[in-house]
Amino acid sequence: MLRAAATAAGSLIIPICGYVLSALLPSWRPSSAECVPKTSDSSRHKQQAMIYSSRAALPSEWDKRSWGRHQAVQQYLKVDGLTVKYIGPGVEDSQAATVFADHPVPHDVPLYYFEITVVNKGDQGYIGIGFCADDINLGRLPGWEPKSYGYHGDDGNAFCGSGTGRPFGPKFTTGDTVGALLDRGRNTISFYKNGECVGTAFYDVQEPHLYPCVGLRTANEEVRANFGAAPLAVDLQMLQAQFRARVLDSISTVQLPAAVSLQKRPALAGHTSVGVSTEGSGPAAAAAAAAVAPLPPPPPPPPPPPPPPPPPPP
Repeated sequence: MLRAAATAAGSLIIPICGYVLSALLPSWRPSSAECVPKTSDSSRHKQQAMIYSSRAALPSEWDKRSWGRHQAVQQYLKVDGLTVKYIGPGVEDSQAATVFADHPVPHDVPLYYFEITVVNKGDQGYIGIGFCADDINLGRLPGWEPKSYGYHGDDGNAFCGSGTGRPFGPKFTTGDTVGALLDRGRNTISFYKNGECVGTAFYDVQEPHLYPCVGLRTANEEVRANFGAAPLAVDLQMLQAQFRARVLDSISTVQLPAAVSLQKRPALAGHTSVGVSTEGSGPAAAAAAAAVAPLPPPPPPPPPPPPPPPPPPP
């Protein structure tokens, strides 16, 4: 019955809050190479723009409003809508700079994807893509700070809360399109290169507000973002369909407790009585029945006093 109800809901499965999905979906931690593959024989996704259903504003371009607390970053990045170019000296790590999108991923979009195309890898290709919170230090690359997750093009490493990364995937350079997928159902972040799945890099991602972000570090690096206004390198519709199927399968396996129904019975004087109907048996059903068992009848009233004795004869 639950599966039928969910199927009738159709596209309403996608906007389910990620916190609910986390409770329904089983624990899942494959190897980093596993994630949803792209369709090999379909180009339909290349003719369609990405559309999300959300009551909140979606990421649409890079944001410069948050730069007030990071004045130095303004010296290193030139931001123009979807395009970011590094214009700093690019000599030391302290001259790195990150920018994030104008809006976080909405809570009612549990599966979110965006991508960047590397226009120019610059001197070293120290380019990072990922997600971050809005209170991180923007003078660092994605993944170098807590609450920040990044995949870097110069070495293919994945970074999370540390300047030391771990081996993850291939390097990327000029002409490559790299995408990041936030899955709140599984609390993971995965990455794609030129439409092909690289793998799942991060697990147990719990931050409630995450922004798409990109960071640059050496001279002449330049990237252009796609938040869904243009055709994507991946088949988003397939990703969403597999996400829905996963949720439906998880719902269908949920074990519900025995149902307890209450039916009114004629009440005794001064009392309310209910009948108990349970589905199932065992301690849970017995406890449910005991919890709603009728109250015992009231004690009988005391007997009337004896009549007074007759008057004596005259």
